[in-house]
Amino acid sequence: MGWKASMLIVQNTSGLKTAEEIVQKIDNNYYELAGEVTLEQGINPHDESIYIGFHHDNIVLTMDAKYILMSITDGEGLIENRLNELCPGGEVMGVFCQSTTNMHGYFLNKDGDRVRHKMISFEGPRMESGERFEEEIEIYKGAKKDENGVEYWQFGDDDNSRYEENQLMENFTFGVAKRLLGVQLDHTEGEELMFQVKFKKFVKAEKPAPKTEKETEKSSEKPATSGTSNTTYQRPERTTERKKRATPQPTEQSSSNNSEPPSSHSTPKTTSPKTTPPKPKNKNGLNLPWTTIAMFVVGLYLLYKLLN
Repeated sequence: MGWKASMLIVQNTSGLKTAEEIVQKIDNNYYELAGEVTLEQGINPHDESIYIGFHHDNIVLTMDAKYILMSITDGEGLIENRLNELCPGGEVMGVFCQSTTNMHGYFLNKDGDRVRHKMISFEGPRMESGERFEEEIEIYKGAKKDENGVEYWQFGDDDNSRYEENQLMENFTFGVAKRLLGVQLDHTEGEELMFQVKFKKFVKAEKPAPKTEKETEKSSEKPATSGTSNTTYQRPERTTERKKRATPQPTEQSSSNNSEPPSSHSTPKTTSPKTTPPKPKNKNGLNLPWTTIAMFVVGLYLLYKLLN
């Protein structure tokens, strides 16, 4: 398998819990969250993004391999220095590998000091500084030396089974990373970290402009309170006495535009009883019902018949 990977591994001595509290403190650029992925998806960033995840007692960051390469050649880097400030007293390790050239390299810092780094590819000799640490020594134990003093590893009896150091790219990259991760990523033991642990992806973005004094004042203003009452008007139920009346009594009606529903907390107003308006007179001029007049006329007619 051709691997391309680039990682920073930090002992989380400060007990940091979120990626957000880390990303804005390790670089001078501004970053925005762009989603979550697995380590398999983000192990080889090439768009200046940063992935951050947590595994056991370590913080794992993946970023462009050129950062690890430059840190090795320069002897230090801004990001690991910031990480050491966030997590003092611990170890910071950087590893990278590129299968196209069999290039791989790594460094180890202890409490902010560079104690070891190495880089090699098939294009050039090994560049290293500092004493080899335990995980390296275990790999170098299996090496032999040819007549020119060049180290190689033999995994069979024929010449095709001979491998030089640059060809053991995965062995060194993930073998030394196991020092902090506790698992070797290219083995079965590393599958949980590779495929299940979630990493947050952050991309470079324009830093939001600070609010102007006018915008700050506007946001601090309290919204004006409305004068409209929140009291809900409920129509009173008719009493039993009113339901029994045969003819409803006329009531005073008010305009809906000028009336307001009574508040449930206000004292009811006392209203004066209204006099029932007089019924209009009949147009016969006698102020008598037509039935009474008709009966009177019929009585006069019968009296006339009796007298005659």
